[in-house]
This record gives sequence, structure tokens and C-alpha cells, in this order.
Amino acid sequence: MVSPRVKIDVTSVHQNQLEVLPAESPDDSYNGSQTMMDWNTAKFVFEVSKSNEFGRRCGKLLSPSRAEAKLMRSPKLVPFASVVVACFFLVTAGCHSTEQNQEHLAPGELLASGRDIPPADFRLRPMYPEGIKVTKESEGWVPRLYNDSANYCTIGYGHLIKKAPCNGTEPQEFLAGLTEPRGSTLLETDMASAQYTVMTSVQVPMSDGQYAALTDFVFNVGSNNFRNSTLLKSVNGQQADQIATQFRRWVLAGGKSFPGLVKRRDREVTLYFEGQPVPRALPSPEEPTESIDIRVGESR
Repeated sequence: MVSPRVKIDVTSVHQNQLEVLPAESPDDSYNGSQTMMDWNTAKFVFEVSKSNEFGRRCGKLLSPSRAEAKLMRSPKLVPFASVVVACFFLVTAGCHSTEQNQEHLAPGELLASGRDIPPADFRLRPMYPEGIKVTKESEGWVPRLYNDSANYCTIGYGHLIKKAPCNGTEPQEFLAGLTEPRGSTLLETDMASAQYTVMTSVQVPMSDGQYAALTDFVFNVGSNNFRNSTLLKSVNGQQADQIATQFRRWVLAGGKSFPGLVKRRDREVTLYFEGQPVPRALPSPEEPTESIDIRVGESR
């Protein structure tokens, strides 16, 4: 039995739905945004688009029983090319409406212009495994494209693809979704400039935990903000009793407090003082304690 032909609106595909339209006139006229294919073909193509990681989260497919009420029969034969074009839209454009994650903040280090890229012959200190765990936990793992709180296209462990929303023009490896090992490699590359900043700015010996905590901090707030911070001054001055307070000041973004930043600062403090009690002391009158916006930095 031949499956009835159906009319679909390609525009609706961009809204992540396979829309089957009823006949609008006896001659089944339709505009350029619409095309014809049989129901089984349409269903198959849309299921393919939903099967990949990028498309899985998008849209609803009309069931055949629902669609039968909207099926239209037409003597008009659409060239094969029209079906190919429709299939292309279904597979590649069906998920351009990417989900936004309001809780994720792009790493400040990746937003900065003129980052401190290590010279080719500079040997970076290896990252401490416990430090990598902290950064991964704070960034979170998302194997598919999403828009962060600033509506920037992102994937993996906070890997910033571009300072614009995802729109389906991203590199194929990102459209297809990332494996965790590939995400880890991208994170390692992304963090290199933060490591370099810590190594060239801190003038005192650091344990592995201290190095990792400061690198995570720089990755989050950006090199410029770190170099101009009271935190760096406290580290270089070996004022251990002030360091936890200075870490925990950096909890604002866009003028508001983010719970994720509060947790991240706590993780960094724990890592910095790994295996030791966290020194506590009342702040001195000259020690600044007001909260800081990670997008603005510290004014002194």
C-alpha cells in the first residue's frame, strides 16, 4: 500500500516540529516554504534528525493517527530535489533553537581579548588531577551545544565556541556532540593561558593544590582580574589568613550573586588549603571584603 503524500511546512522545522498541513484549496496550492513527501519518508527523516545528540531534545513528531486527519492527496508531483532539500532542513536545521543554560557562566579567561598565550617553548606546570576534577565539577559537562547565560554558544566543559547563539553553523564535531575525552582535551587547551598567568604572576612557591586552585580561579574570572586582585597580593604576601576571604569575594556576575560561584569559591579554598585547616582571622581595617563581580573585577 502506497503511503499518502503529505504537505509539510519547512518553516516549522526551524521551530523543531514536523508540521503536516491540511489542503488549503482544491488544487492544493502551497507556497515556497512548503514541500511534499509521503508520510513514511517524512517520519523516517524526522526520526533520523531526532536520533543524534543535537536533535534528540527538539520537537514532537505527529503520530500517524493524528496525521491521517490532516493528510492531503495531491496530483502535484514534487521533484526529488524538493524532498532532498526538505530532508536537509529536517536533519540539519531542526534543532537550531538551542536550549539556554541560565546557570552557566562562560569562563572569563575565554571571554578576554588578548589572553596570555604561553610561548611555544614555555613548559607549563602539569595540572593536578584533583584540580582538574574541581574545574570539571564547576564547569559541568554538557556533550551537546547549548547557549550559556549570556546566550553564547558553548559545549563540553564550558568550551566557548563563539560569542553568539548557536545557529547550526558550528563545526561538525560540535553539531554531532562531544565525547568526554574530547571535551577533556578542549578543557586542557582552554586552561593553558590561565596556567601561564598563575605561573608568571605568583612569586612564591605553590603546592599542587594551590596551583590548581588559583588556575581554576583565573580560568573563571580571567587573567586581568586576577593580576589586579587583592587575592594575588595576599598570595604573594603569604598572608594565609586573608586568602580564603579574598577567594570568596568573587561571587557576583552581572551584578547578582550566583550560587554556582559561591560553591566554586568554596571548592577552590578547600583545594588551596588541601590537608590543612583553613586559616581564619578577622579582616584588618585596610583589607577589602566587599563582593566582586567576576565580569568587572576589583577596583582599588
